[in-house]
Amino acid sequence: MVEVLVALPLIIFVAFAMIQLLWLFLAQQMLQTATVFVTRQSSLDGGNLIRQVETLYTRMEPLPDKAVHVPLIIRLQPSAEQIRRYGEEVRVNGQRYLRLHTDFALVRLNNLRFDEREGWLRSRIVQYEVVWCQPLRVPVAAPIMAYFLRYTLDDKQQYCNLQGPGREPIKAITSKAAAPLQAPLDIPWQDLQSPEARHY
Repeated sequence: MVEVLVALPLIIFVAFAMIQLLWLFLAQQMLQTATVFVTRQSSLDGGNLIRQVETLYTRMEPLPDKAVHVPLIIRLQPSAEQIRRYGEEVRVNGQRYLRLHTDFALVRLNNLRFDEREGWLRSRIVQYEVVWCQPLRVPVAAPIMAYFLRYTLDDKQQYCNLQGPGREPIKAITSKAAAPLQAPLDIPWQDLQSPEARHY
């Protein structure tokens, strides 16, 4: 009886923790698929942020018990340096952009020095990272996990900690995907002024 009383809380915690981890695994798998769709959409429409968010929410709709939050959609590639190097300045409705063109690719490639061609080709691959904030709902396991997540130094988890209403435990899950650029990519000039500039 004493052994059962000592072991029972641990068994209960492990059981609830497994349920919570399976829930997070489901969210991670759905986010991976959603990130692929977001990246493909971005490669076709030039990285329109509104359509990115719409696509993400549409793909994550079947996920049960979502939190109301603003997910992060971070452009990893092409980098600000690549856009400054290979982009061409254009003006759209009076606003200044740097544009990565996709037309006449072979002609543009042949006009570059040999040592610049690989960098030019890499700049035509878009890669995005999506940060989704998933609430932790399973009793027993959620409060314990939230305690450790609250003091993490990970910037993405800190972002999700601020998204949680009240003191609701919430976990940041991330996913990345890449796709070839199929339409011109326009990046506002002001987004590229600092070396650390990233598109959200």
